[in-house]
This record gives sequence, structure tokens and C-alpha cells, in this order.
Amino acid sequence: MKGSLYSKFTTKKLALGEHLSAAQAILANERTYLAYLRTALTLFAVGVTFIKFFESAFIGAIGIVFIPAGIFTWAFGHLKYKKMKALIHDIEHNNGD
Repeated sequence: MKGSLYSKFTTKKLALGEHLSAAQAILANERTYLAYLRTALTLFAVGVTFIKFFESAFIGAIGIVFIPAGIFTWAFGHLKYKKMKALIHDIEHNNGD
């Protein structure tokens, strides 16, 4: 676990409040990423369903819009997760030294 977000908590003595606060931030970031992923997967699945199972051209067009929206949602959530993970990492290492 050396170098991970959790390394500070396993190698140094922290007050309970600091330990819980950092763990909450890490877990909240992971929960948010999973919510973006779940939303993206739903948009993608609905888009494919609209295209495959409905005969209407209008609903097919909506399906064609939903698929890129799902991909965009996943990409946005992934970038936001990485940015927040780096921010948490920077705060963790700057405040601990």
C-alpha cells in the first residue's frame, strides 16, 4: 500500500477525527464515481434498447442521442474522479508534513 491514498493512515498516528474525515472523503469520491458509472451504463443501455426494439424513427433518434450521452457521462465522471483523487492525495501529503 506504499504510495496509495491510504498509506498515510497506516504509517502515521492520526487523531480519530482526521482519520475518519480522510476516509470519508476517499469513500465519497468512490461513491460519486460509481454513480456516474451507473448513470452512464443506464443511458447507454436505454439508447441501445430504443434503437433495437422500437420501430419509430423518432425513438431511434433518441436512442442515438442517448448512446453518446452515456459515453460522455462516463468520461466526465472518470475525469472528475481522477481530478478529485489527485486533490485528495495532494491535500493528504501537504497537510501531513
